[in-house]
Amino acid sequence: MNEDRILRKLSQMEENTNKRFAQLNSEMGEMNRNFNGITAQVASTSEKIDALAITTADNTKKIDELATTTADNTKKIDELTTTVADNTDKIDMLAINVTNYTDKTDKLSRNMENNNEQLQTLTESVKDIKASVERIEKNVPEDVIAMLKIIESKVESQDSDTAVLNRRLFKLESTVQKCIDQ
Repeated sequence: MNEDRILRKLSQMEENTNKRFAQLNSEMGEMNRNFNGITAQVASTSEKIDALAITTADNTKKIDELATTTADNTKKIDELTTTVADNTDKIDMLAINVTNYTDKTDKLSRNMENNNEQLQTLTESVKDIKASVERIEKNVPEDVIAMLKIIESKVESQDSDTAVLNRRLFKLESTVQKCIDQ
């Protein structure tokens, strides 16, 4: 009876140990290679428990060995749990830092997109202005010549009007002078 109870306790201890190992493995992904030695010890412990069921003569000696190994494993698990908790805190801080840097990168990316859009708009505006300047430069001589021709025709028209007025004025002055002289 005592042996069965001990075996059940050992089985429960083994089950609890295996659960704790599974829990640590899921949390410690990268630290898996550090646990290889502990996993080998647990496997060895499991084999020893199976051997205990077959041979009852060695049960007492093997139970003592398993208890010692389990206690050592529990201490190691507790140490690893503490390490995992410390590493989890560090990972949380790193995650916060990564999130902050990601937010900053996203803002910079949006600013770059806005700057690129503004630069593209400015580039298009500069192209439009250059095209307008080129068109004006090409058309300025033609426009100036056309304006000069209009001005010339108006000046010629006014010159002929002025000449006619000058003749009339001269005739009028001559007539007035004759009248005055008479």
